[in-house]
Amino acid sequence: MIVLLRLSPVLVMAALAACGSSAGTARGSSATPTRAPLSSATPTGPTGPAGTTGGDPGVPSIVRDPAASTACGKLATTLASDAPLLADRLRIRVPAGVNLAPRAYNIMSSPTPPEEESRVMLGGGASAGTAPGDSAFVILAQETWQLDTDRARAEADAPVQPGPLDEEARKFLHATTGDDSLDVARVRVADAAVRIYAGRPSVVKARDGADAALVLALLVALPDATLQRISFYVSPELAGQPGCTRFADRIADTLAIGPRKLERAGGVRSLHPVSPTQALAITLPEDYVAVHQPGPDFDTYKLLRLRPLSLYPGSITVSVDAHPDRDVPPGTVPEKGTLLGRPVTWHAQRSPRGGVMVATQPLAAGKSSDRRFVQVTIIATRQAKFLDEFRRVAESLALVPRSAGSSSP
Repeated sequence: MIVLLRLSPVLVMAALAACGSSAGTARGSSATPTRAPLSSATPTGPTGPAGTTGGDPGVPSIVRDPAASTACGKLATTLASDAPLLADRLRIRVPAGVNLAPRAYNIMSSPTPPEEESRVMLGGGASAGTAPGDSAFVILAQETWQLDTDRARAEADAPVQPGPLDEEARKFLHATTGDDSLDVARVRVADAAVRIYAGRPSVVKARDGADAALVLALLVALPDATLQRISFYVSPELAGQPGCTRFADRIADTLAIGPRKLERAGGVRSLHPVSPTQALAITLPEDYVAVHQPGPDFDTYKLLRLRPLSLYPGSITVSVDAHPDRDVPPGTVPEKGTLLGRPVTWHAQRSPRGGVMVATQPLAAGKSSDRRFVQVTIIATRQAKFLDEFRRVAESLALVPRSAGSSSP
């Protein structure tokens, strides 16, 4: 998924070029390999042969040798307490003393919101695991913003019709790790309500220039049909130690459903408090989610439509900012439209696979001391129809009384 903060027209067009390339069936919000983490549709239809849970007794446990040692360098490996993942969508059991800090981010940006990504680090020290001898074990959890293909059906005009999750999970983990040799299989964890696919590298080693080695990659399917990706990494000097792989397996076995649910019902959603009496709100169709990403002097809201795995459609980004980039993105053409109920010019670049649109509107109408703007960036990555659907959603933005709509994301 592409999210742009302090939106620059040049960056928008670069993002469009990146997402406009031909996409395979495993394309998704995380379809390119994630940088190593040491540097800081409503479910319908059948549930598939194994049902909606991970409790099939014919599926092997993720822990392959319960009696084997989990020694991983000098790191503590006794599981002592629960840690929340993705703002408590999931929980895992970890050793005492872990660091739950997000990954490093650009000074002009902000941390990835915990609803979208969580990082759990054991060890690491001052260098966060990048210096020799500064060993670290890292767990990176990410929402895919996509749905279980056994429980959510693609539209008839979708560019591909995804196969069973048993097939799509393998494609997804190969694509997101960049390792086509990854051994992917369905596995069982202690919480029978969670369905898990585990991808294991044939050799655990850091790639040239990388600051971490992948030990284990998971695709997690929850009973609400949403999918999460969880990756386990070690710093290079721990790569190849069998105990580290077994340690990852033991932690993964404790994965359990947390109390937080995604808000995905249709209706008016309050995004941003504008004043003591007004809020910026948007009307979202069913199966859209909103995520707030606060910045140093601006606020960004990501609006995402849930679709089956391999059909990630793009995103809407709404920024409330006193200093947006007002330059016209190169290669775009003007289209008349509305934003906040007032006329606006959308700058659009369209293609058969989607495209990009950007519009900027003063937050307050007429003469006002409020110098903030609302800037909307739309990126459609799979089908042209979503550019227009996302624009219709964005054009529902309005200033409403603070009590109107559901609570802010």
